[in-house]
Amino acid sequence: MTQSDNSNIQFTQIADDTLTNGHSLRFRALGSSMTPFIRNGDILTATPTNPNQLRIGEIIFYKTKGGNAIAHRILRIKQANNKLTFNTRGDASTGTYETVEQNQVLGKVTTINRNNKVINPCKFHIRIAGLFWAAIQPLGYILIRIRYQIKSAT
Repeated sequence: MTQSDNSNIQFTQIADDTLTNGHSLRFRALGSSMTPFIRNGDILTATPTNPNQLRIGEIIFYKTKGGNAIAHRILRIKQANNKLTFNTRGDASTGTYETVEQNQVLGKVTTINRNNKVINPCKFHIRIAGLFWAAIQPLGYILIRIRYQIKSAT
């Protein structure tokens, strides 16, 4: 196990303890799997949630089977044998869904802070925009790459 792996697992444990005890958690997003809705360096707030109240399009903060914490968008919700599962995926991902069981859910992302602007990802129009963006992958990813190339050329 590397120091980075150990740090991720420690963060996940702190996040789990904080949210389980009913407190919100603010943390810096790392990575690009949720681009463009969550960008590397954005400050996210996750709040405790009841998995039964989650909706398609919301962004959940959960513990992966590997022990890391991650925030991805809910694309499908399934119920079987009185248990919920959530199919999630990063908005920038072209891969398959990750199935998240309700006991893996730590909380849901309720604010995104970027450049002194607060975004509420739970608002209906933002959830719909995120679902649309996820549905058009990989086209969205290609559009972002083109935008950055044009921007860097000017």
